[in-house]
Amino acid sequence: MADCGKLKTDQLAESNDLWDKTLADVAVYIKDQLDKGLDPQKFNPGPGKNLVNLLKLAEDYKAEKDKQATKISKQVDDECKPDAVEILQSLVNVAIVLYTEGISLLLPKYMTHIDVSEILKGKPLGGEGSILNQVRGAMMRGLGIDEKSDLGKTILNPGSVVNDLKKAWENDNGDVGNAIKKIFG
Repeated sequence: MADCGKLKTDQLAESNDLWDKTLADVAVYIKDQLDKGLDPQKFNPGPGKNLVNLLKLAEDYKAEKDKQATKISKQVDDECKPDAVEILQSLVNVAIVLYTEGISLLLPKYMTHIDVSEILKGKPLGGEGSILNQVRGAMMRGLGIDEKSDLGKTILNPGSVVNDLKKAWENDNGDVGNAIKKIFG
């Protein structure tokens, strides 16, 4: 069982500590250059080596630190399951075994697995690889409905189509749109 918040905080702290040490080292070089009256944008690391722009280097390191923090946050959010989700998943797994009278233990996992985290994300039919979504996709292809067509998008995600229509409605400045807005307002 995982405390996702603590895991994220610990991972970010570890990453930030490493980057902060690196940035502090660059800051020391910048200060040293300024104290000597030299340009930190033209730091000479040694004979035969290219000049280094320490200010740009610090800026690049800061951007990389931020990018890594975003990556860590996303990875923990995507992969870490909070205690409540794990408990619910365990309960659903037991219910499936009981309901199928143990047959689910003999079948491949994907045939009877219900992913609670997908349901909690608003996908009651499961994730992209769920058997229900695979059957739905096969039926659509059998009927000649392209999943990327407007009809296919409506079948797969009716909520997004409604949102798209609402946005189009709000952004419509044409005469017909304004007339309809006056009627239905």
